[in-house]
Amino acid sequence: MKKTVPGYKLQRGDLWRHSIIVSVASVQLAKLKKISNPNDIFTSALLHDIGKLVLGRFVEEHFDAINKIVAKGVPFEIAENMVL
Repeated sequence: MKKTVPGYKLQRGDLWRHSIIVSVASVQLAKLKKISNPNDIFTSALLHDIGKLVLGRFVEEHFDAINKIVAKGVPFEIAENMVL
C-alpha cells in the first residue's frame, strides 16, 4: 500500500489513505443506519480498491486507448472495462 499505482496516477500512500478514509466513513454510516457488524463493513471498505494494485499496470499500458474512449464521453471506469 506504500507503492505508487501508476496507471491510476496514485502517488505513494494515496491508495492506503483513500482506503482508510472509506473504511472509517463506512463504519460511521453503518452505525448511523444501525447496521450490525460494522467491523465487517470496515474490512470490505478497506479492500474495495485492492484490484487497482494489479490493474494499474494494465491501465498504464493501455492508457492511450482508454483515454480515446473517454474523450468520446464514456466514463473512465466503463472505458477501462471495454479496453481491458
